[in-house]
Order: sequence, then structure tokens, then C-alpha cells
Amino acid sequence: MAFKPIQYDEGKVVSLPFATGQTLTKNSAVVVDTSTGYYNHGASGSNDVRYICLEAKVTTANGEMLLCLPVLGVRIVADCSDAPVRADDVGTYVDLATLSTLALGSTTDDVFYVEDIYGPTTDKKVVGYFCPVRGG
Repeated sequence: MAFKPIQYDEGKVVSLPFATGQTLTKNSAVVVDTSTGYYNHGASGSNDVRYICLEAKVTTANGEMLLCLPVLGVRIVADCSDAPVRADDVGTYVDLATLSTLALGSTTDDVFYVEDIYGPTTDKKVVGYFCPVRGG
């Protein structure tokens, strides 16, 4: 599932130019490469997720356009690399583990605010929001 929007306005989908060789899954995190101006899939260490990709594709040329959804202010159900723990994870900011999962307990980049656990903890899902860059 990756990052699935559960509340958003219609008509906000945009086409963004991606760098070549990007492997994207539907609902994967998207970040901009400020040195090239092209977009890339998010990964561990990414600190400014502004979009999720709405297509599954491997890009073959710089500038290839893919449909994306802006996520600032959008409530998201997110997959996690580990089972969430209410006392440890709810109300915290966490990082990306991969382009499609969160690293609970990791607070270097503070990419996502965990509002609550979504479903049974064994499903490894939380609900919350992507955040603008904090402290930088």
C-alpha cells in the first residue's frame, strides 16, 4: 500500500518531471533533487516529501512526466517498517525507511507526523501527515 491518501481535495493531481532510472510504485514518496530540478523517489534520509506518485513506473529519460498528488495537509495511511507502539510512536515525527515505508523511532529527518495507529498493530500502519522541513 505504501502511502495512501484518505482525505484530499479533487483536482490537485499534477504532472512532475522525473530523473531517469527512478523506480516508483503507486503511492510512493516523491522528493525534488535540488541540484538537477528533477523529481526522484523518496528514500531513507529524504527530508522533504511534498508528493506521492500515483503511478507505478521506471523512468527511462530525464523529464519523463508522472502523475503525483501534493500531500501537505493530506491525511495519509502509511506503511511502517515495524509495528507501531502507541506510547512510543503516536504524537511523534518519524523518518522514511524506504520510498514506501516509515521508520518508526527514527527522528533524524522528521518527515511524517504520526497522529494515530491505523488498524491492528500487526498491520504495521499509522495515520498522519507529511510535514514541511522542520528546523531547516
